[in-house]
Amino acid sequence: MKFNYKFEETSTDTRRFLIESEVELTEDEARLLSSEVPLSDEDVPKPISGNLSDWMAEKGNYKITYLGTEYGDDSQCDFEEVSK
Repeated sequence: MKFNYKFEETSTDTRRFLIESEVELTEDEARLLSSEVPLSDEDVPKPISGNLSDWMAEKGNYKITYLGTEYGDDSQCDFEEVSK
């Protein structure tokens, strides 16, 4: 090809979760649990639950519910020629 370009689009989307836990969680532990939830914008959120010992040294049960995504409307684009 004669020209090469790099194009990036960045937007800010906000995904919301409700986490219920029998023990106190760190931010990293909450992030780990939230990464396991299937994301779908159904009318009725489907929680997942389990035992924290499956993921970390903590003992106790948890339940996490994906509440939905608010899509950002201010996308930013970056376009540059990288070679000719």
